[in-house]
Amino acid sequence: MGGWDALSRADLHRLMDHWVQGWAAASALRKMSALRGLLKLLMKEGRLKGLDLPGAEGLRTPRALPKSLSQAEMARLLAAADLSRPIGLRDRALAELLYGAGLRISEACGVTVEAFDASEGALRIQGKRGKVRWTPLPQRTLPWLDRWSGGPRDELVKGRHAFLLAGARGGPLTTASAAQALQRMADRAGLERKVSPHALRHSYAVHLLEGGADLRAVQELLGHESIDTTQVYTQMDMTEVQRRYLQSHPRA
Repeated sequence: MGGWDALSRADLHRLMDHWVQGWAAASALRKMSALRGLLKLLMKEGRLKGLDLPGAEGLRTPRALPKSLSQAEMARLLAAADLSRPIGLRDRALAELLYGAGLRISEACGVTVEAFDASEGALRIQGKRGKVRWTPLPQRTLPWLDRWSGGPRDELVKGRHAFLLAGARGGPLTTASAAQALQRMADRAGLERKVSPHALRHSYAVHLLEGGADLRAVQELLGHESIDTTQVYTQMDMTEVQRRYLQSHPRA
């Protein structure tokens, strides 16, 4: 058996193919990383020369996404806001923005009072890279935003800022405080798992698609630049998406 100098690029490709076919993407990537580290060391020591280090082109680990809440779980979560306190009304408004409008947590915290058009039932959202979109609001969401912005918000904020949501002391609501408020609601609702703001946005997309919404429409509502992002984001069974597509598309 030859030494390290006998190792060829073909040998490396056969080994990598074996890992890709026999292991999960994350495990294969870890093995490739360890192999690259070993080869770099051998090259540094002069025991291996003239061999290109292997890459991992085309191999990506799947994006980790939160598990969506069922519609029953969402109903329990929304009903768990402590409405005996003004800040509880804020919590309900926050959850309505995340689930009712499918906003990112940064978008929800960044919504201004002027961006909320109650007469049109819509929000003006400034998303990533400054892209602006109008997002329609469900009829069940509008009354909660009205109740919060119609008095409790102004009493708490006292004119200090223009954001729709506010922290317990009246300042702008931070994303960290928003996540904590949401988890408190989840605990009150008896949901025995961590519920992130992203999980509500994820649930929004999944429930829209489960209800028969067009994938392109969901893309626009979420503010995604690429339809591929929306497909990965929703993590729906693609056979179900295909079934609905064939049912609804006039040229399918």
